[in-house]
Amino acid sequence: MAASAKKTVLFMDDELHLNQHYLQQMDSDGFRVITASSEAEAKDLFGEKAIDIAVLDANLLRSSEIVRIKETQRLVGDEPFVEEEGAGFRVAAWVRENSPRTGVIILSAERTEPSDRINGLDCGADDYAIKGMQPAEFSSRVKALVRRINPQTSRISFGPFSLDLDRRTISVEDREAVALTTSEAQLMALLASPPIKAKSRAELHVGVFERSPSSSNDRAIDNLISKIRRKSREGLGQELPVKTVYAGGYILAI
Repeated sequence: MAASAKKTVLFMDDELHLNQHYLQQMDSDGFRVITASSEAEAKDLFGEKAIDIAVLDANLLRSSEIVRIKETQRLVGDEPFVEEEGAGFRVAAWVRENSPRTGVIILSAERTEPSDRINGLDCGADDYAIKGMQPAEFSSRVKALVRRINPQTSRISFGPFSLDLDRRTISVEDREAVALTTSEAQLMALLASPPIKAKSRAELHVGVFERSPSSSNDRAIDNLISKIRRKSREGLGQELPVKTVYAGGYILAI
């Protein structure tokens, strides 16, 4: 299967050194990552490049710094407003108006109020993520948004197999196609999408169900793999080329 063109992700944060694990994961997963440390820089990059996904830090100052500045402003009688507070929300609204085809994820500190998430979505964000999640889950959220914005081709081929996402079937030549459930088809699409590499159970779980597994013992992905393997073996007379990866996960061995 031919590799698709790299998608460009803009990551806006003023503490990029603290987010290297996210940047490295996205790079490893085949994204082209560009960074900005201010609102102005982020907007300038939109004028220079075609950006598929914008990941925007909600506040470009640490919360403790915001509190300190606000207290100082209050003591000297200034209007209690910090320019970089709410930066992600403002850029999200700007992106929605100026680049409507770009997907937007607001990235916030671990502690957040429901009103913050609502404000982020109301400003035009497609998703609201909390710092502290595992890099693989974060990258899976980016990939899930890419899929919603740029739907995959309806047919994916790998080895002798053909996966039809519209019909939710898998087939091989000279055999009647076997029906898959929506979750089974989505799981196979994730495994067959570039880059072809080992993908963890947690990453696949987020991609299929759009949420993290309930625990480290969650077997939902294993159960789906077992069902698809059985359908392929019994219905198509072919062993599915999905291999279990040591320490957790699966890879499409083609």
